[in-house]
Amino acid sequence: MKCGVRETFSAEVARELTRNQESPSVLQNNCSGKHAAMLALARHVGAPTESYDDWRNPVQQAIAKTVSQFSDIPLDQIAVGVDGCGVPVFGIPVRAMALMYARLVAPSGSLDAATQDACKRIIKAMIDFPEMVGGTKDRLDTELIKAAAGRLISKIGAEGVYTVGVLPCTQWPSGLGLALKIEDGDDHRARPPAVIEALRQLNVLTKNELLPLASYAPTVIKNRRGERVGEARAAFTLEINR
Repeated sequence: MKCGVRETFSAEVARELTRNQESPSVLQNNCSGKHAAMLALARHVGAPTESYDDWRNPVQQAIAKTVSQFSDIPLDQIAVGVDGCGVPVFGIPVRAMALMYARLVAPSGSLDAATQDACKRIIKAMIDFPEMVGGTKDRLDTELIKAAAGRLISKIGAEGVYTVGVLPCTQWPSGLGLALKIEDGDDHRARPPAVIEALRQLNVLTKNELLPLASYAPTVIKNRRGERVGEARAAFTLEINR
C-alpha cells in the first residue's frame, strides 16, 4: 500500500509499539483501509495495481465519476489535489458533500439498480461494524453510529470535515445528509460539539442517545497540568427549511 507511514491515532497502540520496539507501518495509517479497497478494485477491474494511486488509473477515474454522480458536480468542475495519503482528493462544496450522503442513505431511482444495491451494502456494513469506520475507542464517528442504533452513518474527514447520513425515518422521510467543516481545520476542539448539537437540533438524536456522547460535547480544555480551564461548546441555531 502506498499510503505512507504515520503515527497511530491510538495512544495505547503507540505505547504497545514502543514497548515491543516496533515502528509504525502502513498498516497503522488511518487511510490503510481506503488503500486496501483501491487495490481490491484494481484487481477486480483488471487495472494496474502498481499505479492504483495515480489519477490516470481506472480506479481513480471510477472514484471521481462516482463523486460527480452523487454530488451533481460535473467532473471537470471538481478540484483535484493530492491527499495526505498520496491519492487524488476531490474538492467540492460542503452542500455537495451533504447531498452525497443523502443519496447514499436514500438512493433515488435515477441511480441504476447495481449502484442502489451497493449503497445498501455500504450502509449495512457501517452500521454492523462501526469500529471499522473510526476505531474502537474515542472515535466520534464510531460512537455516533453506535448511539443511533442503526439510524445513521457518519464519517470523519480531514481538516475539520464531518459528514452524516440519516436513514429515512418519521422525522426525515426522505433521509438527510449533513456535512460541516470547521474553518480552522480543527479536528478535536470544535467539531464534536458542532456535530452533536446539529444532530440534536435536527431531532436525529434523542436525549438518551446523547448521553453516551457526553464526553464529546462540550470539549474540555485542559492546561499542561491537567486542570480543566475551559470548554468549547456549540453556540448556534440551525435554520431548518424543509
